[in-house]
Amino acid sequence: MLRELRELNPTGNRVFQWQDGPLDDCNTKAFKDAVERAGVGPLRWHELRHTGASWAAQSSVSLHELKELGGWQDLRMVLRYAHLAPSSVASAAEKVARFGRGPKTAAGAPEEKP
Repeated sequence: MLRELRELNPTGNRVFQWQDGPLDDCNTKAFKDAVERAGVGPLRWHELRHTGASWAAQSSVSLHELKELGGWQDLRMVLRYAHLAPSSVASAAEKVARFGRGPKTAAGAPEEKP
């Protein structure tokens, strides 16, 4: 849906605009009216941002990529979404578990098992 909205404005790099300019204040009467018409209230703009970040984390977007996408200045703000990417956490845990198993290589790490 967002891609389709962006295609409606091929000259700009923003999805949500008003009169060919960026939206600086999203908590307007128009937004509140749209939420009411859609029957999805109560809803704040910030909740949409949180939902988008959550979906990105669940889609295996790295936390560094998410930081850039969301415009966060500090990675600590993005860490709240880390738990939503269980596959990457499982992969990291498996690496740690493999380290403690089996014969060691010349470098001291366990040999990979097929």
